[in-house]
Amino acid sequence: MGVPVPDAEPAAPAAPAPLPPPGAVAGFVQSEEPDDSYPTELETPSQGMRRIHEQGGWNRGRQYHRLLIHCTAHDGCRTQREISVQTCRALGDLEPMAFLGAWIEAAGGFTTAGAHARHRPGIAAVRAFFDTMD
Repeated sequence: MGVPVPDAEPAAPAAPAPLPPPGAVAGFVQSEEPDDSYPTELETPSQGMRRIHEQGGWNRGRQYHRLLIHCTAHDGCRTQREISVQTCRALGDLEPMAFLGAWIEAAGGFTTAGAHARHRPGIAAVRAFFDTMD
Protein backbone atom coordinates (compact mmCIF):
# COMPACT_ATOMS: atom_id res chain seq x y z
CA MET A 1 0.00 0.00 0.00
CA GLY A 2 1.29 3.35 -0.97
CA VAL A 3 0.57 6.93 -0.08
CA PRO A 4 -2.69 8.23 -1.62
CA VAL A 5 -2.17 10.59 -4.57
CA PRO A 6 -4.38 13.70 -4.65
CA ASP A 7 -6.60 14.15 -7.70
CA ALA A 8 -5.76 17.84 -8.21
CA GLU A 9 -2.46 19.68 -8.39
CA PRO A 10 -1.65 22.13 -5.56
CA ALA A 11 -2.85 25.70 -6.09
CA ALA A 12 -0.33 28.27 -7.34
CA PRO A 13 0.84 30.84 -4.80
CA ALA A 14 -1.35 33.92 -4.56
CA ALA A 15 -0.26 37.07 -6.40
CA PRO A 16 0.82 40.04 -4.28
CA ALA A 17 -1.94 42.43 -3.26
CA PRO A 18 -2.53 45.35 -5.65
CA LEU A 19 -0.83 48.65 -4.85
CA PRO A 20 -2.87 51.22 -2.97
CA PRO A 21 -3.28 54.63 -4.61
CA PRO A 22 -0.36 57.07 -4.13
CA GLY A 23 -0.36 58.50 -0.63
CA ALA A 24 -2.35 55.56 0.77
CA VAL A 25 0.49 53.91 2.69
CA ALA A 26 -0.80 52.30 5.88
CA GLY A 27 0.26 53.88 9.13
CA PHE A 28 0.32 57.59 8.39
CA VAL A 29 -2.11 60.41 7.81
CA GLN A 30 -3.32 60.75 4.23
CA SER A 31 -2.46 63.79 2.13
CA GLU A 32 -4.89 66.69 2.09
CA GLU A 33 -4.80 66.68 -1.72
CA PRO A 34 -8.25 65.84 -3.15
CA ASP A 35 -7.04 62.68 -4.90
CA ASP A 36 -4.89 61.56 -1.92
CA SER A 37 -1.64 61.85 -3.85
CA TYR A 38 1.35 64.04 -3.17
CA PRO A 39 1.78 67.42 -4.87
CA THR A 40 3.71 67.19 -8.14
CA GLU A 41 5.69 70.39 -7.56
CA LEU A 42 7.64 71.88 -4.70
CA GLU A 43 8.57 75.56 -4.48
CA THR A 44 12.07 76.18 -3.18
CA PRO A 45 13.69 79.57 -2.51
CA SER A 46 17.01 78.70 -4.19
CA GLN A 47 15.82 76.73 -7.24
CA GLY A 48 12.24 77.89 -7.72
CA MET A 49 9.50 75.42 -8.62
CA ARG A 50 10.81 71.85 -8.77
CA ARG A 51 8.94 68.86 -10.18
CA ILE A 52 8.38 65.89 -7.85
CA HIS A 53 8.13 62.41 -9.35
CA GLU A 54 6.36 59.52 -7.61
CA GLN A 55 7.41 55.89 -7.90
CA GLY A 56 5.90 52.81 -6.38
CA GLY A 57 5.82 49.09 -6.77
CA TRP A 58 7.18 45.88 -5.34
CA ASN A 59 10.84 45.03 -4.74
CA ARG A 60 11.91 41.70 -3.25
CA GLY A 61 8.42 41.09 -1.90
CA ARG A 62 8.23 44.50 -0.24
CA GLN A 63 5.99 47.33 -1.34
CA TYR A 64 7.56 50.78 -1.77
CA HIS A 65 6.38 54.30 -2.54
CA ARG A 66 8.84 57.15 -2.90
CA LEU A 67 9.28 60.69 -4.17
CA LEU A 68 12.17 61.81 -6.39
CA ILE A 69 13.54 65.26 -7.13
CA HIS A 70 16.28 66.58 -9.42
CA CYS A 71 18.68 69.39 -8.48
CA THR A 72 19.47 72.13 -11.01
CA ALA A 73 22.70 73.17 -9.28
CA HIS A 74 24.59 70.01 -10.30
CA ASP A 75 24.26 68.13 -13.59
CA GLY A 76 22.64 64.72 -13.07
CA CYS A 77 22.02 65.33 -9.36
CA ARG A 78 18.93 63.79 -7.74
CA THR A 79 17.69 62.18 -4.56
CA GLN A 80 14.65 60.30 -3.35
CA ARG A 81 12.71 59.82 -0.16
CA GLU A 82 10.65 56.77 0.67
CA ILE A 83 7.19 57.39 2.07
CA SER A 84 6.71 55.30 5.18
CA VAL A 85 5.71 55.49 8.80
CA GLN A 86 9.35 56.20 9.71
CA THR A 87 9.78 59.06 7.21
CA CYS A 88 6.52 60.72 8.32
CA ARG A 89 6.77 60.32 12.09
CA ALA A 90 7.98 63.82 13.05
CA LEU A 91 5.96 66.10 10.76
CA GLY A 92 3.24 63.97 9.19
CA ASP A 93 2.60 63.00 5.59
CA LEU A 94 4.35 66.06 4.09
CA GLU A 95 7.63 65.30 5.86
CA PRO A 96 9.12 63.52 2.79
CA MET A 97 8.38 66.65 0.73
CA ALA A 98 10.05 68.83 3.38
CA PHE A 99 13.05 66.49 3.35
CA LEU A 100 13.40 66.97 -0.43
CA GLY A 101 13.04 70.74 -0.04
CA ALA A 102 15.74 70.84 2.65
CA TRP A 103 17.97 68.73 0.39
CA ILE A 104 17.47 71.15 -2.53
CA GLU A 105 18.23 74.13 -0.29
CA ALA A 106 21.54 72.53 0.77
CA ALA A 107 22.79 72.33 -2.86
CA GLY A 108 24.94 75.47 -2.55
CA GLY A 109 27.11 73.78 0.06
CA PHE A 110 28.32 71.07 -2.35
CA THR A 111 30.65 71.29 -5.34
CA THR A 112 29.78 67.91 -6.89
CA ALA A 113 26.56 66.06 -7.67
CA GLY A 114 27.85 62.97 -5.88
CA ALA A 115 28.48 64.78 -2.62
CA HIS A 116 25.10 66.49 -2.77
CA ALA A 117 23.29 63.24 -3.68
CA ARG A 118 24.77 61.54 -0.58
CA HIS A 119 23.69 64.40 1.70
CA ARG A 120 20.85 63.66 4.13
CA PRO A 121 19.43 66.78 5.81
CA GLY A 122 18.87 66.54 9.54
CA ILE A 123 15.49 66.99 11.20
CA ALA A 124 16.24 70.65 12.06
CA ALA A 125 16.74 71.51 8.36
CA VAL A 126 13.68 69.46 7.39
CA ARG A 127 11.58 71.19 10.05
CA ALA A 128 12.82 74.63 8.92
CA PHE A 129 11.82 73.90 5.31
CA PHE A 130 8.49 72.42 6.47
CA ASP A 131 7.72 75.71 8.24
CA THR A 132 8.04 77.55 4.88
CA MET A 133 5.58 75.24 3.06
CA ASP A 134 2.03 76.47 2.40
